[in-house]
Parts: sequence; C-alpha cells; structure tokens
Amino acid sequence: MRTGRPRPRLPVPTTPRGTGEGAAGIAVGIVLPAVAGQLVSLVKDSSLLSVIAISEFTLAAQEVNAFTYSTLESYLPLAIGYLALTLPLSALARWLERRLRYDAG
Repeated sequence: MRTGRPRPRLPVPTTPRGTGEGAAGIAVGIVLPAVAGQLVSLVKDSSLLSVIAISEFTLAAQEVNAFTYSTLESYLPLAIGYLALTLPLSALARWLERRLRYDAG
C-alpha cells in the first residue's frame, strides 16, 4: 500500500569508483608489516621451537649439558634452529615493509 507521502531519498555515494579498494590497499600496506613484525617477535619471545617437535631435541640438549657441563655445545644447535626459524620470518617482514610501503607525502 502506498501512502501519499514521498519515500525518503538515500544519499548518493559521491566517491569515485575504486577509491574504497585503494583505501583498503593502503590500510593493508600499513597494517601487514606490523603484523609480520609481531609474528617474528612472538616466535622469538616464545619457546615455539620446543613445541614444534623439537621438545626431544631440547631435552637431549639439557641431558647433554647436565652430563658433560658443556653448555655451549649442547645449546648451540638449538640456537641455530631458532635462527633458521626466525631469519626467514624477519626477511619476510622486511620484504613486506618494502613492498607495501605507503608514502603519505
């Protein structure tokens, strides 16, 4: 049923086509490198390497250290494992920062 009153008019969008996609791209370019940096920090600050099937390796390093008192030789492979895990993530974060850099000026 139609009454005698006119329907309210909705505002017409005045932004050009593609502006929303451009803004979303800029937002991703600003946020994504920071998120990648947080991922690298999370891996570095946690004992994630011991969770990823390396717990036996950590235990073996502790046992070798307790038996031989050679701490450096027992934990060096574990440190190399952390480097092997975090260096590619750091490189990915740097690449994302360069690739998605947004210059406001």
